[in-house]
Amino acid sequence: MDSFSIGYVAQDFDIDRKSGVRQLKDVDLPEVSLVALGMNPQALVTGMKAWADLLAGQPGAGWTLAERTAMVQADIQSIADNLRSLTEKGRELTDTKRAELTDLLATFASLDAVRSDLQRILAAPTPGTQSLALRLALTRRKLAAQGILED
Repeated sequence: MDSFSIGYVAQDFDIDRKSGVRQLKDVDLPEVSLVALGMNPQALVTGMKAWADLLAGQPGAGWTLAERTAMVQADIQSIADNLRSLTEKGRELTDTKRAELTDLLATFASLDAVRSDLQRILAAPTPGTQSLALRLALTRRKLAAQGILED
């Protein structure tokens, strides 16, 4: 996926009657995506932070902890907004949506283990202990992700 796609709503524009070209002056931009085949062949993504990590199936692996935290916070806010929307609609859940929410609940349950690991790391009295605790926490998380260890 190396093409860029946007979804926009033109708020203000001019049309050149001679050429038929529309010049956008103001737009709302509700959607931005990486796609396999974009509408405009010149809208290509030529660089991205940690591109090699993404291609290797490890998105964000080369990012700082602060950058990864910001991404997670944005995702969690989006999930919270979606859940709020579901409850406001007051409709019954489809089997598909129920399965999706069950998976989400399991994911959030695993975050409790991450929080516990962070609390242990921060409570460690010496830098050597912090380093060891961090390695143990990362190893536990990897093993849990592989299904070898239960959280």
